[in-house]
Amino acid sequence: MGCVVLGCNLAYVIGVGAGSAYAQSPTKRAKPAKVPPPKSIHVQVYPAKDMTEVERLSVEMAVAGGVSVAGHWKVTSGDPKLKLPGGPAAAKTALAKADKNLKSARASVRQLELGKALKLSKEAVSLYSTYLHVLIKRDGNSSALVDAHVSIATVEYLNGKEEAASKALLHAFVLDPKLSYTPKRFPPQLQELVMQEKALFTNAGKGSVKVTLNSPGELYVNGVKQQPAPMKVGDLPAGPNLVAIVARGALPKVTVVQVEGSATKELALEVKSGKSQLTGPFVGSTEEVGEAPGPRLRKAAQAVGAEALIVVLPKVSDDRTSLVAYVYDMRSQTKVGRFDAAGEPEDIDGKAEKLGAEAASSAKWRLVGALTKGPPPVPLWKRLYKHKYFWHAAGTAAGVLFVTVVAVAASGMSPGKRVALFPSLVRF
Repeated sequence: MGCVVLGCNLAYVIGVGAGSAYAQSPTKRAKPAKVPPPKSIHVQVYPAKDMTEVERLSVEMAVAGGVSVAGHWKVTSGDPKLKLPGGPAAAKTALAKADKNLKSARASVRQLELGKALKLSKEAVSLYSTYLHVLIKRDGNSSALVDAHVSIATVEYLNGKEEAASKALLHAFVLDPKLSYTPKRFPPQLQELVMQEKALFTNAGKGSVKVTLNSPGELYVNGVKQQPAPMKVGDLPAGPNLVAIVARGALPKVTVVQVEGSATKELALEVKSGKSQLTGPFVGSTEEVGEAPGPRLRKAAQAVGAEALIVVLPKVSDDRTSLVAYVYDMRSQTKVGRFDAAGEPEDIDGKAEKLGAEAASSAKWRLVGALTKGPPPVPLWKRLYKHKYFWHAAGTAAGVLFVTVVAVAASGMSPGKRVALFPSLVRF
C-alpha cells in the first residue's frame, strides 16, 4: 500500500512540476510586420512672405530631388516639369546645352555648314553669358564663352564678314586679355586678323564702370563677383564688358557695357521677379498643416494621387532661410514625421535636398491595419494548458490513473481477491 501512495504522489509531482514549468516557460513573440513605404510621395512647398515664385519652386525641386534618391517611389511636386527659369537646375541645364551647342558648332565648321555653326555658336554665347558666374564657378574660368566667341569670329571670317569677326574677337579679348593666336585655337586663316585686333585691344587702355542697383541682388562684372552696389569697378579692359545683376528668384540680368579707355561708364540696373504664389489643389490648405492632415489636405493628396505627402513651410529673412517639413502617410492619414533645416539663402537648395532625403528615409510609415489590428487571438487549447490549475488537475488524474493500474495489476497477481476502487463505477 505504501508503494501505491508513493507512486501516486510521484505521478502527481511529475505532472504538476513538468506542466507548470512548461506553462511558465517564455514563448517567442512574433515580430511585428514591417510597414511597406508608400508607392508615391508628393512634395509641396508653401509660399512664404518675401519669397519669389522661382525661389519657392527651387526649394520644391530640391526637396523632391532628395526624396527621389532616398527610395524607390514615384515623386511628384507642384511643378511637375521642374522648369525653373532662374534656379540652380536651370543654370546647370543651360550650361550643358551651351556645351553641346559649342561642340556641334565646331563640327559644323569642319563640315563647312557655316550657317548652322553660326546659329549654334550664338546660342552658346547667349547661354554662357547669362550664367557666366556659374560657368566660372564650374570651370574656374570663362574659356568656354571665349571659345564660343572664337567660333563666331571663325564663321564670320569664313563668310567674308571681317568686321563681324573683329567684334567677336574683341569680346574674347575682354574676357581673356592673355588670349593670342595659336594654331590649336584658331584656324590659320585668322592669324593676321587675330594679331591685328590684339594690338588694337592692348593699345585701347582701360576704363571703369559705376553701377547702381535699384533692387536687391549681387553684382558681377565679366562673371566676377563685386562688392555690394553702388560701387565703381575700375581697371576694366576697353571694349564690351558683361555687367550682371543676379537676384534669387529671377533670371540673371546681363548688360553689355561698352567701356572706353580712361573713362567711367555709369549705369543703373534693376531686376524684377514674380511674387510667390500657390495654385492647384493645395490652395487654402496651409492652415491645415499640423499634427494631422485636415480635409482640404486629404482632398489635395487624393487629387494628386499620392500615398504620402511632404509639406514644407519656409520662412525667409534677410540672411537666413528656415524650412519645416511635415510628413504625412495618407494611407493612415497620420503625421509620421517632422524635420527641420536652415541655412543662408544661397545655400538653402542644398539644405532642402538633404531635408527631403531625411524626411523620406526617416519617416515612420503607418498603415491603417497597423493602427487598428490587435494581436492575433490565442486558440482555446493554448489558453487551457497555459492556465495554472490545468496542470494540478492533470497531475491528479495521472496519480489516479497510476493507482488504478497498480490496483488492477495487483488484483490479477492475487487469485481469489479483487479490488474495486470505485464500486459505483466498476462492477465485478
